[in-house]
Amino acid sequence: LGPVGPIPRINISVKLSSLDPHFDPIAPQRSFDVVASRLRPILTKARDTNAFINVDMESYAVKNLTLDIFERIMSEDDYRDNPHVGIVIQAYLKDALADLQRLIGFSAERGTPFSVRLVKGVGSPNLKILFDLFHMQFAGGDILGRFAATGDLVGHVQIAAAPSRAEPDRGELCMDYVLDGMEQHGYSGRIGRERAE
Repeated sequence: LGPVGPIPRINISVKLSSLDPHFDPIAPQRSFDVVASRLRPILTKARDTNAFINVDMESYAVKNLTLDIFERIMSEDDYRDNPHVGIVIQAYLKDALADLQRLIGFSAERGTPFSVRLVKGVGSPNLKILFDLFHMQFAGGDILGRFAATGDLVGHVQIAAAPSRAEPDRGELCMDYVLDGMEQHGYSGRIGRERAE
C-alpha cells in the first residue's frame, strides 16, 4: 500500500495532442472541449480499474494549454478525488519552477494529491535527481531495482527509516544492505539523512 491506498499496477501516459488533431493554444476552449470529451472516458475507466494516468508534456508551445486542461479536468467532481493521476514537467525549462509552484497551489485547492513527474529531457550531465528512500519504500519498495534503473541519473540519496522517518537504522529498510547495493551499482555521490521532528 502507498500513502493514498493501493498502488496502481497499470501506468498509462497520454499525450493530449493525440486526443485532438487540432490541439492548439490559439483555440483553448475548442481544444479543451475536444480533449475533455475524449479524456473523461479514459480517466473514468482508469479510476474504476485502479490504473494510473499520466499526462505527458509535449512541446513548449502547448505547455500552458496542457497545464490548463489538466487542472480543469482534475477539478471536476468525477476526478477531483482520484490521487492516481499525474502530469509531466520538463525540468530543464526556465519556467519549470513556476510550473511546479502552480501545481503545488492547484494540489492544495484540489484537496487530493497527484503526481508530478520531472523529466530530464536534455542531455546535460548537470541535471540529477534526488533518490528518496523513505518515499520509494512507500511507492512500492524494490529500492535496489529502482535504483539500478535510475542510478546514472541520481545525484543525491536521502535516507530515513520507513515508515517512521526516524533514525535510518530503524524500520523496514536495512540501510547497510541498501547502501552497499547502491555502491555496487556504482553510486559514490552524496547521501543525506532526512530529519523529521
